[in-house]
Amino acid sequence: MNQEQFHQFTQWAMNEGLRSVMPFDHGGYVQGPGFNPSDTMAYQSMEMHNHMDHMNSNMDNMNTGMDHMSSGMDSFHHGF
Repeated sequence: MNQEQFHQFTQWAMNEGLRSVMPFDHGGYVQGPGFNPSDTMAYQSMEMHNHMDHMNSNMDNMNTGMDHMSSGMDSFHHGF
């Protein structure tokens, strides 16, 4: 590979790297769920993760509420 070919390849690789992170409106590639399988899988994975976090948060809130209720019941039964 001569110097000119190396320079062309390097320039192409730099341009592709920039396009992969550039917004579509500025010359980047169309990306996101539904366009590219890897983007769709990443999106679905994050959606599932966020859903599980939301469920865990709700369970924590319920458990905290139950702790307060049970501590109130203990004082009621013991006359405190």
